[in-house]
Amino acid sequence: MLWKVPTKLSAEEQRLVARMRKPSRFFVFLREIRAELFTPEFQEELARAYEPRGQEPVPPALLAMVVLLQAYTQTSDAAAVEEAEMNPRWQLVLGLLGEEKAPFGQGSLPRFRERMAAHDLDRRLLERTVELAKRTGGFGWQKLKAAFDSSPLRGRGRVADTWNLIGQAMVSSSVHLRRSPRSRRTRSSPKPGSRCCRAAASRLHWTSTGMIMTSVVKRCNDSSVKHKRCWTGHAPGLPTR
Repeated sequence: MLWKVPTKLSAEEQRLVARMRKPSRFFVFLREIRAELFTPEFQEELARAYEPRGQEPVPPALLAMVVLLQAYTQTSDAAAVEEAEMNPRWQLVLGLLGEEKAPFGQGSLPRFRERMAAHDLDRRLLERTVELAKRTGGFGWQKLKAAFDSSPLRGRGRVADTWNLIGQAMVSSSVHLRRSPRSRRTRSSPKPGSRCCRAAASRLHWTSTGMIMTSVVKRCNDSSVKHKRCWTGHAPGLPTR
C-alpha cells in the first residue's frame, strides 16, 4: 500500500509554512523531501516488511515518517498520536492538515518499528534522510545525524516504547536497591510505583534504560538525598527542582 505524497504545497500548507520560524525548519524540511524520501521502490520495501492489514490499513511510509518525527523530537508513542491530531507541524509533514483523528494508533508504532528493525529498514530510513539533508541543504545534516544517533532508534529503543523502558528500569533499579546493604540504611529509597516515582516517570520521554538506572541507583544510594528528591536526578529529560 503506497502513500500518495504530493510534491507541491497546497494553499493551506503554504500559509502554514509562511508562519513557521527557524525552530520549525525540520518539519518544513521533511515536507519538502517527503516524495523524494519515500520513492515507490522504498515504499514497496516498507510494505513487504510490514504487510499492513485491516479495513483501512495505514501506509507503511506514513508510519515511517512518524518514526522520523519521533526520533528527532524524542516523542513517545502515545504522544505521537496526540501530536498527529493536534500539532499543525506534525500534520503538515504527515499530510493530515484539517484532520481530527490520527490514522494510526499507539499500538501500531512498536509493531511497525519491530518489522523495520528486522529488515534493517530503520537504519536505511535514517541514512536516507541524512543524505537528503546533506544533498539538498534543506537542513543541517550534521545536526540531524547527531539527533538521530542519540535517538531511541538506537539500541533497545528501536522497538520498545518509552513506558516499557521506564518500567523495566524501575524494576531493575528496585532489585538493585533491595540487594544493596547500604540501601537498608538510607531513608531515601522510594518504592516502585510510589507517588514520587510516578511523578518523575511522567516527565520522562525516550530515555534509555541504562541512563535511568544509573541516575536512580546513584541518587537513591546517596543517604544525603531526601526522599522527595530521589527521582529527580540527572537523567536526560528529567529536570531537577
